[in-house]
Amino acid sequence: MVEKYFDEEKKEAERNLADGNRRTEAELALERKKTEAILRDLLSPKEFDDIVVRLQIIKQLKRGIPQRQIAKNLGTGIATVTRGSRELLDKSGGFHTVFREYETNKRKK
Repeated sequence: MVEKYFDEEKKEAERNLADGNRRTEAELALERKKTEAILRDLLSPKEFDDIVVRLQIIKQLKRGIPQRQIAKNLGTGIATVTRGSRELLDKSGGFHTVFREYETNKRKK
């Protein structure tokens, strides 16, 4: 079932390819959909929702929103937000690496 989903998404993305930038956007959209489909297959609904909340924590931290406000915004514990903050500070960690690559690619455009 997942393979069929990927095939349909790939065909849709290929139809939408017009130029270099749109191609990149279409490919990224396809990758996001693939990732979501795989995660939904692997995780329970609660586990998936927990990941979504953690990603929202990281996004809000990157925007400079105070930790207590993030906890209130998302209805989560301050310890969960603090953990996200610590992970962002880890220069060798995944979040730092991903955001560094994102910022580099953003400047190239």
